[in-house]
Amino acid sequence: MGSSGTPVLSIHMWRERLAATSLPDDTLRHGFFVGIGAGALAFALTALVRLFEIARSTAGFRLYLRPDGLEGTLAVLGGTFYGAHPGAYDAPVWLRVVVQRYDTLPEVVYVAIVASVLVASGWWLVSEGEGGAVDGAVRGATVAIGYGPAVVLGAFVFEALVDLGRMTVFLDQLLSIALAGALVPAVAGAVGGLLAARLHR
Repeated sequence: MGSSGTPVLSIHMWRERLAATSLPDDTLRHGFFVGIGAGALAFALTALVRLFEIARSTAGFRLYLRPDGLEGTLAVLGGTFYGAHPGAYDAPVWLRVVVQRYDTLPEVVYVAIVASVLVASGWWLVSEGEGGAVDGAVRGATVAIGYGPAVVLGAFVFEALVDLGRMTVFLDQLLSIALAGALVPAVAGAVGGLLAARLHR
């Protein structure tokens, strides 16, 4: 009786644990919309910092005055944003040459911008709720639900706007962009959620 009841009891305990850690629909929905907003904000901030770099550099006006100035600028801004996600994007040689003309800040600054936005997003998702550290980390990680698709969609938008004929700028690295677009916000959001859960106890 005791030996046969042990597996049944274990299964029952695991079911209760899974039910306790399952996320309600509103949490997933909040994570989706916050993730989309985080993607837009992270791009806007990295773009502003890069435009500031371009404007204060001696070669800045040359990029704007070229016949393909708009497309070149979009390629630089997109490459800056995706490059700020570790492992997501390896800029082609020609784009690296262009960006190096305007580099006045270390690339870690852009990584820090994206990470800060995602940690803050995870924090915001958890700051108004209750629960333990694990629950906070899980809820913070839901920012990836909206951030990942937004990052992938953005790659298609940039590819459509930057017309370089047969040459692709972003879609040839779509897999790594998608993976980093899911993992980076999941980890950073979980850190933010964990911190919020611990500090709001």
